[in-house]
Amino acid sequence: MTDPYHAESLAQGGRYLSSGLLADYRRSPRLAWQRLVRAYSPPDSDARLIGRALHCYALEGPTVFAERYDISGGPVNERTGAPFGAATQAFAAWAEGIRLRGLEPLTLKQAAVVAELAASLHGHAVIGPMIRDAQPEQICRATVEGVECQCRADGVLDGTLLELKTCDALDRFE
Repeated sequence: MTDPYHAESLAQGGRYLSSGLLADYRRSPRLAWQRLVRAYSPPDSDARLIGRALHCYALEGPTVFAERYDISGGPVNERTGAPFGAATQAFAAWAEGIRLRGLEPLTLKQAAVVAELAASLHGHAVIGPMIRDAQPEQICRATVEGVECQCRADGVLDGTLLELKTCDALDRFE
């Protein structure tokens, strides 16, 4: 299901330019063009999955999180008693079944990382109250020098835009 933000993105046939498409253009105008003609979709990664799950849990709450994610961790290998790894065929088959139910699957490790990060954010003296009181996932649109643009703020609180960033390596965070 496409959400209203992505549905109106130029990369999805909509009318609004987004920072993601601009970032692709900076990397390669050809890459941006491929996204516009839908010949390319950026690959998913563990960091992106954890980032999406963290945004959902921390900003929209555990109820919405439970509606979108399966945190059971996948099938268990009867021989070892441990869950199958995310790179195994057994996990892939299980994950596909979860996706068919409209949920995004998380491994136990991924779910633990999300829970730990969310607890850290909510426990912070300054950030915690801001996240709890903000209106999550707010779409902002404007025309800038004749170009229709949009962004989706992770939260809005008293006119302040909140943006939560995750990355898999701090030295790659710009």
